Amino acid sequence: MKLQASILAAVCVLLFASGCGAAGGDTASSGKLQPREVRSALRSMPYEVELRRINGPAGNTASFAGQARGPHDSTLDFSIGIGDSPKPVPVPGAGTAHVVWEEAYGYVYNDNGLPNRFKNTAQWHAAATMGIEIEERLCKEVSGEPCPI
Repeated sequence: MKLQASILAAVCVLLFASGCGAAGGDTASSGKLQPREVRSALRSMPYEVELRRINGPAGNTASFAGQARGPHDSTLDFSIGIGDSPKPVPVPGAGTAHVVWEEAYGYVYNDNGLPNRFKNTAQWHAAATMGIEIEERLCKEVSGEPCPI
């Protein structure tokens, strides 16, 4: 009986250590952002976020366009391109001038958080914060860690 309990305990430890049942699902093994994970990654944002899947550049597995609305009447348009070599998706007011590449995680993030498009510093700071938090959520969805610097 003791031997069976010891074996059961060892199996449980091995399953836990190997990540069995981890929240990351397929991502934990692939290390890449999957299209189905984008919405769940952004669902609990402290801002109003709209997200829609769009036709993006050829070669992307999936492309998304979104808009986040936050404090100080700030609005941030953003996009996410997913794939083995993802291509950026242009956003209104910035095109692809504000791209953050996370190719190791299988995506590229882009937004229009450039300072010249906001009425005041408070809006720009709010938009910049939203952009950083969106991108961090995507990294954490893939790796469980903040984005590498």
